[in-house]
Amino acid sequence: MPTLTSTVDVDDDGLRDLRRPLDDLVAEEVDGDDPNRFRARHGPCTVYERHLDVTPAAPGRHTVVERTSWELTVPVWGVVVRPAFRHALRRRRRRSGQPWWAPPVRLDARQVEVLARLSAVAWCSGYLGTLLSQMTTFAAGEFGSDVSAQGAALASTRIGILVAIVAAVAADRVGRRRALLVAVIGACLMHATTAATPTLTAFAITQMVARGLTTGGDVVRAIVLAEEMPAGARAYALSVGALAAGLGSGMVVWLLPLADLAPWAWRLLFCVPVLIAPIVWRLGRPLPESHRFERHRAMAPARLGPHRKRLVLLAAASLLTAVLAAPASGLQNEYLRSERAFSGAGIAAFTLLTSTPASLGVFFGGRLADVHGRRTVGAIGLVAATGGIVLSYWSDGAGLWIGAVVGTIASGMVVPTLLVYGPELFPTRLRGRANGILTAFGVLGSAIGLLTVGSLASRWGAFGPAVSVVAVGPLVVALLVRTRFPETAGRELEDLNPSDSPDGATPPPPR
Repeated sequence: MPTLTSTVDVDDDGLRDLRRPLDDLVAEEVDGDDPNRFRARHGPCTVYERHLDVTPAAPGRHTVVERTSWELTVPVWGVVVRPAFRHALRRRRRRSGQPWWAPPVRLDARQVEVLARLSAVAWCSGYLGTLLSQMTTFAAGEFGSDVSAQGAALASTRIGILVAIVAAVAADRVGRRRALLVAVIGACLMHATTAATPTLTAFAITQMVARGLTTGGDVVRAIVLAEEMPAGARAYALSVGALAAGLGSGMVVWLLPLADLAPWAWRLLFCVPVLIAPIVWRLGRPLPESHRFERHRAMAPARLGPHRKRLVLLAAASLLTAVLAAPASGLQNEYLRSERAFSGAGIAAFTLLTSTPASLGVFFGGRLADVHGRRTVGAIGLVAATGGIVLSYWSDGAGLWIGAVVGTIASGMVVPTLLVYGPELFPTRLRGRANGILTAFGVLGSAIGLLTVGSLASRWGAFGPAVSVVAVGPLVVALLVRTRFPETAGRELEDLNPSDSPDGATPPPPR
């Protein structure tokens, strides 16, 4: 068990200060009647003890040996978290509150383990969710399919959103944990099946199911995080999951050179999910069922009617945000190649250098949304992201790069800030169904945005004006966030959804 030891020479006031229970990363209380021994009242440690050995040194002076022992249960990420936790304990008397990398409010041991396990599942899902976009061109090359056939295959996979909705609805009926494991492990098996497909049509069919299951798993994972985390750390938890998913997406890019080994070598990347499936099973089996779902398991499914206003508001925001987000990322390579004369290597360098900072936006966006409120951070992020994206599609030289960096960082801020509203604004027995519907509207917005920008760019001969047209969507969402969205930061889910409370009251409309 890790132990931190320090020796100090203090006067009587200093000794009284050392004997005061601390309340930072760990909330302490005196252990029994011994004023020199402390245990954890609340915190992330499964084991925690702080002990003072006090030796008189001179009249009014004391030599104190302070020993702090602890144990954290952080599956997968312990190699990163434990050194940071040790460093924070070493410096705890020099500052108050949580360190910058920690959630704004303290988590307990169960919450830390749930966050760690679900973030590891997000890492796996990130890999699964990126395979289609990166591998379609290689699969089409082996099958001898043209660009038109590729586009049709990609478009057809969007039908998989129906599978995602089924997985989300199942989470309201059979439980979050079971629905999550079935969705993600099922996605692994369907991706592995893709490795054996003989035609582009078969490729598209298996990917339709695989992508739907992956998306459904992502929806359920976000719901579990919202239900398990404290009120002041829900957006933070979603930001950590988004960062882990981004790491999984990067794994596909790291393995991409394998696809160049032979015309069939793209299939190797679809074999990796065979290895991912047992990892997900091992991570998911010890996961406890969401305590909120357990509390409401025996209740009848909630009716959608009383929550229709919230659903319409969030669905409109999901659609209008995706109208810009999808073409801004999906057509960026074509814009750089056709209008800015970037080479393949130049596009890769541009994407790497401008997209990497997005992780800063994702992490700090989640933390800021918990500390300063969703509406302020979300509205600012949407306006800044829209401005940066439009600037990058109108500019060359420095303006192109600056706009892209600002757009990606601000877009990263928006992800956890707005994503958390879906799980927050619906009662427990409706949360899966409602979020499945919201995901469908996001897919619809993506399709509208891609078709609109593609058509207008072809007609006008430039991407800038076309992107400016759909940029109206996120600006409308920013206005809605500031004026119509409720502020949910720091509020318990039962406060936001009174129908989950014992009195069963109907929730008020969004403010």
